[in-house]
Amino acid sequence: MSLVFADMGKYNKKKEIKRPAAPIKAQKQHGSSDKYYYIFLFFFAFLLYANTLKHEYAFDDAAAIVNNAYTQAGIKGIPDLLTKDFFQAFSGHESNLGGRWRPLSLITFAIEYQLFGANPHVNHWMNVIFYGLTAIFLFLMLQKVCPGKKMVNFLVTLLFIAHPTHTEVVANIKSCDEILSLLGLCITVYLFFKFIESGKSKFIIGSCIAYFLALTSKENGITFLAIIPLMLVCFAGKTWKESILKMIPLFVVAAIYVVIRWKMVGMIGDTENHEIMSNPFEGATAGQKYATIFKVLGKYLWLVLFPVKLAYDYSYNEIPRVGWDNIWAIVSLLIILSLLVFSVITVFKPRAANSRSVPLSRVIAFGILFYFITISIVSNLVFNVGAPMADRFLYLPSLGFCLVVAWSLFTFLKADVVQAKSLSIMDFIKSNSKLVVISCILLALYSFKTIDRNPVWKNNRTLYESGVYDAPGDALNHHRFANQLLSVDAAAEKDSLKRDAIYNRSIDELNKAIAIVPENFNAYTDMGALYENKNDMAGALKCYDLALKYNPNSIRTLSNKGVVLAKIGRYGEALEIFRQAINIDSTYSSGLSNFGLCSFVLKNYDDAIHYMDKANVYEKEVPKKIYNARIMAQAFEAKGEKSKSDSCLAIASRLEAESKN
Repeated sequence: MSLVFADMGKYNKKKEIKRPAAPIKAQKQHGSSDKYYYIFLFFFAFLLYANTLKHEYAFDDAAAIVNNAYTQAGIKGIPDLLTKDFFQAFSGHESNLGGRWRPLSLITFAIEYQLFGANPHVNHWMNVIFYGLTAIFLFLMLQKVCPGKKMVNFLVTLLFIAHPTHTEVVANIKSCDEILSLLGLCITVYLFFKFIESGKSKFIIGSCIAYFLALTSKENGITFLAIIPLMLVCFAGKTWKESILKMIPLFVVAAIYVVIRWKMVGMIGDTENHEIMSNPFEGATAGQKYATIFKVLGKYLWLVLFPVKLAYDYSYNEIPRVGWDNIWAIVSLLIILSLLVFSVITVFKPRAANSRSVPLSRVIAFGILFYFITISIVSNLVFNVGAPMADRFLYLPSLGFCLVVAWSLFTFLKADVVQAKSLSIMDFIKSNSKLVVISCILLALYSFKTIDRNPVWKNNRTLYESGVYDAPGDALNHHRFANQLLSVDAAAEKDSLKRDAIYNRSIDELNKAIAIVPENFNAYTDMGALYENKNDMAGALKCYDLALKYNPNSIRTLSNKGVVLAKIGRYGEALEIFRQAINIDSTYSSGLSNFGLCSFVLKNYDDAIHYMDKANVYEKEVPKKIYNARIMAQAFEAKGEKSKSDSCLAIASRLEAESKN
């Protein structure tokens, strides 16, 4: 049974005016007019992000597409995407970040790769299209949850679509997982409420399917096991017992998802990372950890209210750790507790008998609880998500904020939403001019910020440079920008003077990263590579030694140091360094081949053949396999074993021919 909601404006408690039901013909005309709302919402979302359509790959797109062997296998890679951790194909080994089973978005990337190859423009188009579809289904969902409030629901959707914190989600291809998750959740709720109305099994089956797909896009959807019963209590007049009983099919779906996920990749938090760059609370006391978390939750509240200063990353030490003597941690905790206490009391307060209206206080309470329930899973309170804060983490929670803002505007400005059912858009605008003006100003500010922010996500160059200004306390931001300068900008620069200037800028950024995290061995390793490019081998060795001081088992650092030693003719020392690397990881192909090469130079031909052959067992890059086979051929020839030398050359020729085909 659908509920009819009362006017959000002035409510006459003494006498309730009963309006006659609209004729059937009028209702059909009204229903058919909804298509214009859908069209407007889709194109509004599309236009906000139209300036991202020619963007390139950036940031986490490397893990999802560019360096993901499963995605690049196209349709053939789907079985691996369904059974492996999100980061496994990128890292080359079982992820140490905890189980991240998010196959749905990766499957869409694989299909796009199968059809269009490595084409970031297609991926950006799909992100924007999915975002436009989210706008439509969000509006549909709100219409089903809050019937009779079309203009309020329309404003909620507009505010959500325009909110600037969503730029990371839509402008970054990888974050399609966030978009598909919310899209699936909107469909889930829409069909679930259709089931509540009609009792037809087809709707609950469709809702369960949509919910499972939403979960396979991103695990955040698990929070809707609390959100949907809350919707039923706040908006559909159901009791808690009724709501929970109705939710049993979705509870079953969630349980199936958790079991499958656990079997495939484990759960987030199963493994620990003790590097401060990946674990923001490494070495922190319990007091520091939770004080910092609540300070961050306060920053989220500020950011959702005033989305002005955005950043693509907030890693160590952009948000310094604090204790409970920090005023902002205390203020944030008190504000959050006050909001939660108000919301819980309001939601559990019995509704007036025979009341068909939903008071604003109840809507605000729902919006607050929606916000905190959905942000809880990425807050680091439940488990360590590997980042202290991220703009994208506000994507789902911001819907609760937009709901509160829209309903509050309609209530305090006494907008006539009941008559809006029969009024044309122009008549509604004329009769609610204050509401329209304020809404337009807010939407214009949001839209301007969103469109202005989008170019930051064009590629790694624009993104990483923005980070050193938007979050200067973040060591990773300086480190990534330095690597971008070294590996891309300097490599492409032909003018030696300009290239030296780029090297100097890169050194400056690496020094800033090291100043923030003095034990940052990766920064020292990259600085060593930079000095090596400048042909300053003494400087390179000094940096590698500093890196090994903080991490003696860094295979990359050991390998780089060995290469420099070999370049300056210290092959014996290089051999021992490569031996250390392969003792740490006996499958490290570069270490094995470098050990073999040094052995060849030192005329230890048996070792050269043995290690080159072993390197090719684990080597994935065909050009390196060809090179290793040719070194083996030379080693056999030096030993006087011509037939074996010819066999190795034949292998190299075959690999070369296969790579061309």
